[in-house]
Amino acid sequence: MFFVFLEILSNKMKDKILSVTSLRKTLGNIECEYQWIEKITHPHKVLLLGSSTVKYGLSCSILNKLSGDSLKFINLGANARDPIVTYFLIRNIDLKGVDAMYMGLDPWIYSKNYYIHRNKIMYSDFSTAEAATYFKKQDRQIFQTRWKNLASYFMGSSSLGNCISADQQIPGDFGSMKM
Repeated sequence: MFFVFLEILSNKMKDKILSVTSLRKTLGNIECEYQWIEKITHPHKVLLLGSSTVKYGLSCSILNKLSGDSLKFINLGANARDPIVTYFLIRNIDLKGVDAMYMGLDPWIYSKNYYIHRNKIMYSDFSTAEAATYFKKQDRQIFQTRWKNLASYFMGSSSLGNCISADQQIPGDFGSMKM
């Protein structure tokens, strides 16, 4: 009976758990990983955003060369990065000198079956029936994760804090990677 109550409460609280304010607390300071962008002083930056397709599929060095170095392409793609995390990244980095942002959107990123790779807070997006199906097919921990999200919301836990001022170096190929 207690677990039924938790599931009903999870469904009722879904909109609050997934609100911008709550997600900001949950996702923390994603921008701390990208403090190196501030070291790029080029006046015309272009940000490449998205998941691993962007990270491994585009070479900023080649793009910069093709542009005659009139633009400085910077790759902020990451493995399994979904649009929600990207939103918080671009919301919190310094966009001074950024002329454009291009985001690669892979169709599979929107699949409920992809959730196992996303931040666990997104499990709050499932209805109880979807969670039960997902429990059978993919992740036996889904209900525990949903209830932990609920508890974290009520306890106000947050991963926010100040970025540790590490002397980050600009990565080779401006964030692009080879597989």
